[in-house]
Amino acid sequence: MSLKAFHVIVIFISAIFSFGFGAWCLRFYWINTSLLYLIGSLFSIIIGAGLIYYILLFLRKTKDLRVP
Repeated sequence: MSLKAFHVIVIFISAIFSFGFGAWCLRFYWINTSLLYLIGSLFSIIIGAGLIYYILLFLRKTKDLRVP
């Protein structure tokens, strides 16, 4: 496995965990209506979207390089 593929996989798994944590916080916000859970959920979802955007930029930037 190349370093490029490993990097993409690790960042993608981080994005999945970030979205999962955001969903978990949102679920607890509906139960407890604590503002902290809502802020954690929104922050985590924004971070997950940022990680997906980073993967797309990384793949676009390394497309022309001769990195397998």
